[in-house]
Amino acid sequence: MNFFNNIYSHQAEISAGNGISNAWSIARLYSLLIGDVDHGKYKQILNEHIMKLATKSNTPDGELDLFSQMHAPFGMGFMLFDKTCPKLGPGSFGHLGTGGSVGLATPFYNLSFAYVMNRMKGTISGANNRFEPMLTKIVDILNK
Repeated sequence: MNFFNNIYSHQAEISAGNGISNAWSIARLYSLLIGDVDHGKYKQILNEHIMKLATKSNTPDGELDLFSQMHAPFGMGFMLFDKTCPKLGPGSFGHLGTGGSVGLATPFYNLSFAYVMNRMKGTISGANNRFEPMLTKIVDILNK
């Protein structure tokens, strides 16, 4: 993980390997996938038809993702959290990032969420322990 913690890695162009951002921006992007933002000032960026295609499972039931070592179904571009994190509600989608980051949206709660870290350590497998307590608390509050 030290490779991703240096300035040279941040400046490199590594496809699907160094999407460096902050949690606010990632959550904002996911917000724009499920609806308009700021009272309609910013419009949803994908229409409903495209979102249905992007969030329809293309993964055989029970298939293990070899990278994350999780049984996580994938749509066209997104991990689908319906089965792996049912507390997020139906239609939840997003993606885990290396080191424990995550970006996701849950249309059921009209909620987007992102977690990133300043320094990476560890691996993607088992990374849920970084953001899962925060998400659990948020969902608990929404369900009150």
